[in-house]
Amino acid sequence: MKKLYSAIRAKVMLACLGTFFSISSFGQTDVLVCGASSPQSWLDDVVNKLVATGSFNTVTSYNIYSTGTPSLAQLQMYDAVLVFTDYSAMDPVTMGNNLALYVDGGGAVVSATFANASVLLGGNWNTSTYQVCIPNNGQNSSPQLTLGTVNPCSGIMTGITSFDGGSSSYRSSSSSFVAGSTTEASWSNGEWLVATRQNVGPMNARRADLNFYPPSSTVRSDFWQSGTQGGMLMARALLWAAGVINNAAAPTAPASVSGTNTFCAGSSSSFTAASVVGATSYTWSVPVGMTITSGQGTITINVNSTAVSGNVTVTADNACGSSTPTTYAVTVNPQPTVGSTASPSVTVCSGTPVTLSGTGASMYAWTGGVVDGVPFTPVMSGTYTVTGTDANGCTNTSTSSITVNALPSVVANTTASAVCTGNAVTLSGSGAANYTWTGGVMDAVPFTPASTDTYTVTGTDANGCSNTASVMVTVNALPIVVANTSASAVCAGDQVTLSGSGASSYVWTGGVMDAVAFTPVSTDTYTVTGTDANGCSNTANVMVTLNALPTVGSNPSSATVCEDGQVTLSGTGAAMYMWMPMITDASPFTPAISDTYTVTGTDANGCSNTATVSVTVNANPIVTGSAPVSIACLDDAAITLSESPAGGIWTGPGMSGSVFTPMTAGNGTHQLIYSYSDANSCVASDTVSIQVDLCLGLADNATNNFNVYPNPNNGTFTLAINKNAGDVVIEMVDLAGRVVYSANENNVQSGFTTQIVTENLAAGSYVLRVTSANEQNVVRVNVQ
Repeated sequence: MKKLYSAIRAKVMLACLGTFFSISSFGQTDVLVCGASSPQSWLDDVVNKLVATGSFNTVTSYNIYSTGTPSLAQLQMYDAVLVFTDYSAMDPVTMGNNLALYVDGGGAVVSATFANASVLLGGNWNTSTYQVCIPNNGQNSSPQLTLGTVNPCSGIMTGITSFDGGSSSYRSSSSSFVAGSTTEASWSNGEWLVATRQNVGPMNARRADLNFYPPSSTVRSDFWQSGTQGGMLMARALLWAAGVINNAAAPTAPASVSGTNTFCAGSSSSFTAASVVGATSYTWSVPVGMTITSGQGTITINVNSTAVSGNVTVTADNACGSSTPTTYAVTVNPQPTVGSTASPSVTVCSGTPVTLSGTGASMYAWTGGVVDGVPFTPVMSGTYTVTGTDANGCTNTSTSSITVNALPSVVANTTASAVCTGNAVTLSGSGAANYTWTGGVMDAVPFTPASTDTYTVTGTDANGCSNTASVMVTVNALPIVVANTSASAVCAGDQVTLSGSGASSYVWTGGVMDAVAFTPVSTDTYTVTGTDANGCSNTANVMVTLNALPTVGSNPSSATVCEDGQVTLSGTGAAMYMWMPMITDASPFTPAISDTYTVTGTDANGCSNTATVSVTVNANPIVTGSAPVSIACLDDAAITLSESPAGGIWTGPGMSGSVFTPMTAGNGTHQLIYSYSDANSCVASDTVSIQVDLCLGLADNATNNFNVYPNPNNGTFTLAINKNAGDVVIEMVDLAGRVVYSANENNVQSGFTTQIVTENLAAGSYVLRVTSANEQNVVRVNVQ
């Protein structure tokens, strides 16, 4: 229809530049969005969502609330129109009449809430001629709903898998539809979401109703969630209404059916339909009396049939419907009536020939190896079945019974089919009246066979008919049994394992279990009886000697040492010794902790015993010594050292009691040792190092204007400058002349102080040097 008005479209667009808003896209379809919307941004959002789908050539908006009403000529410029309201249209009657005229001319309209709910369009549009859902002036807005059931054949819903109506989920409360309407999709609570109607008006136009409000959460947070497919849902509804997309259709009929078209009643057959694109299953029907045994729903079925001919039909099916049926005619031939010349039965004496011949067909096949019309000698009574085949290839069967007076069924019985050498067995016949055995055996009388042999009995019944039977008696040799031992001699308390060999199972004297370790209590001889798989037994013996354990001891039986002291442990009463924890027998060692040592002594027989020794290790005392300084000047006063625990002895140069005199010790580094002995006579010591220096050239030359406090200190102290010194360099130097601290201070004025913090300095004497442009001051600092 749009093409009929292409000539006037440009003129109308020029006249309506103030009211229309067009956006180009990449599709081939032009659509108009008529919304009674305030603010305008809501209508713009619907346009933007449609453009974003890339489905249209142009998407144009018209605000029927604030701008006016598009004319029929304007509507006819578009392939489809989406109309929705929030406020009432400026002229709802004219708008409704123009939409009705647009549909009458073949125009496609998609209507959305509230245009079919609480804010209705008027005129002819609000009649059953153009309606899909019949409005009831009501609306719902809770709870929050999402996409529910979808019609799988719907062209609109193809590819739509996600839709969320937002916290408002605005929708019509009406569930009444005009006849001919179809629900394409539902909300998650079962209410309708998309409904369509075809063949509307004289031009059979398409109509669609969308049961949600078109603006998205982009413009208001409670509207449908813009992260879901609401835009694509509106776009596909417009494309469907414009005829660009269509609903899926039922599949076409199968092109052909193949299979056997002529067969016999009672036989099986199969039929196959040509597959159809888009079909998901196939429905078969067969003539009365024919049964589908498998394959219903697939392209191939298997059938059984009676003697009824007819048509086999099949349709291709999918969710959108079924095709027209495809028919295949079949002919079913009846089975022949087959009989026998020996029907139903015949009786002979054993060894008499019999002839069986079939009747009622053309060819015959007998069971039991019988050839039709050819004599044979049955060996026993039985039933024989003939299969007759007629000219159509159809078959049937008949049976004949032959009774044969059989020879007596003689059985050769034995009390044992196998015996051990030297054992007796009894043979006896059954199934006849009297019996004669080969090998000189008397029926039912025990005898001792010398070797394996087969014995035959001839039995004769009351009619004098005889038959034979045989039985073999196996004579099994006795097993050669051997008594094995894991050790012929063991130590007291140790285990030994006795096991038999040469047979299958073994029983020992003395309560011993075969191949199970046990502890013998004395020297003894054990006998094993071995039985083989034939149940034949023999015996063997083995002797086990029991050796006593040595009496193991230790020298000394206990020991006490100080930490780091040595002790020597020696085993007694055996030939060789092993200690745990691991030490060497009779060799000095230094125990780390108090412990119990176990010695294992082994004698000449390899028998072992143990003894234990307790070794106590007394810890050395924890001794510490310390000095207030690590560096002293030769002329410094005596230095008192500290120690713990009290009561020990200090030794070293310059020491007298706990007092160190630098002058006595002399220049150099001196190691001063504090030793202490505890109540266990365990001794420990600690060493203190003091460096005595001549301290020459370290005289302070600082004036009262430069002060350091505290001094001595722990490496952190304060420098005070009580004069205007300008820029200064502060350095701290050790006795070797190395700079261990350096800092620059600018524009130092009288009253200046700074805290000097040194880290990881050894205790001793250091020189603090403050250098300005005019002078240098030196202060000795003692770090303790």
